[in-house]
Amino acid sequence: MGAGRLRIAFVAEPVGGPSADDLLSAQPLVERLRARHDVRVIGHGGVQSAARFSAATRGEAGPGPPRALPAWGEIQALLAGVEVVHLQAPSALSRLVLEIARAQHIPVVAAFHVQPAPALYGVGFRSRHANRWLYRRWVGKLYNRADVVWCPTPFAEAKLREHGLTVPVRVIAGEVAPEVSSLVRRPVADGFFKILMLGRLSREQRHADVIEAIWRSASEAHIKLTVVGSGPREKAIRRHALDLQNQAVVGALPRHALLGHLATADLLVHAGEVELEAPAVIAARSIGLPVLVAQGRESAASALALGADFRFPVGNVKLLSQHLDALVARPEVLREAGSHSAAARQGFGAQADELEALYHGLLKQKGGRAPRWTLLPLPGRLSEAA
Repeated sequence: MGAGRLRIAFVAEPVGGPSADDLLSAQPLVERLRARHDVRVIGHGGVQSAARFSAATRGEAGPGPPRALPAWGEIQALLAGVEVVHLQAPSALSRLVLEIARAQHIPVVAAFHVQPAPALYGVGFRSRHANRWLYRRWVGKLYNRADVVWCPTPFAEAKLREHGLTVPVRVIAGEVAPEVSSLVRRPVADGFFKILMLGRLSREQRHADVIEAIWRSASEAHIKLTVVGSGPREKAIRRHALDLQNQAVVGALPRHALLGHLATADLLVHAGEVELEAPAVIAARSIGLPVLVAQGRESAASALALGADFRFPVGNVKLLSQHLDALVARPEVLREAGSHSAAARQGFGAQADELEALYHGLLKQKGGRAPRWTLLPLPGRLSEAA
């Protein structure tokens, strides 16, 4: 842990997230940083927790189409006295804050947690050329202009280097929120094999592959599927799941219900083809829940598979179905995999410590601390989100 209380501007839109996508979200990280530092969160709509320093840009808050970005002077007011700027996503707001931070000689850490492919796939655009173009644009406009880039996995760093990144990188792994890592598994012996999928309900997560694999399975009558998350494919996934013998649960759930499904599931299936850090896989492994993972060239989840019994080529429904049959028939394989995963249980906290050390090192490298900030009255278009 570094020494001294820092003044940090954390740009995140939003800081929290849907229940299934929030397992490694920025919210616990921000709260932990706030226990030791002064953190001002700048985002669309602010954050839903008490904060000493937080602000939202009214111009972009709320539902509906994107609105105008805040004026240069508004962001300057929010950065008054800030020592380190943290950019959580490659958004238009992050790029604006980056420009102002550079003009004021404030060190900038840019995090890489979002790949271009999901945005492209979401509109039905599966062009590799477009994917490369967007990668290069992000690298050129944001990541190569930061002082250091935070990547959650070596895979993520490799993707940025592949598209022209030249600035220093710090790999700091994502960690599971305390209420997840403290879960105790309690499988229910009710005659059903419970499969869980977590994450955004979008095309690149390939939920249809899992539904079809269950439909093909000789064990279909004994399998129950739960798909937790939200996204543009929710209605389509619900319709597809109607073909299954046992009614599937599909959609967003309250936090306590999500935790309950994590604790009672027999297997988590990650069929997605695009993944930078695989939060659902990490969360499942942290509590000893076995995971069956799709292997794809754009997914970091491939490296987290426990062995040949727990991986399949992305999109190969036939092999996925065969794996499901084999695992239903061999519970001892699941027990062994669960024990192996639980041995690697992670607690939340080291990530915040490593980021704190990164902030202090960057500030020292840049020549020392900035003057103490003064809480200026915020301009009319900005509001405190305490």
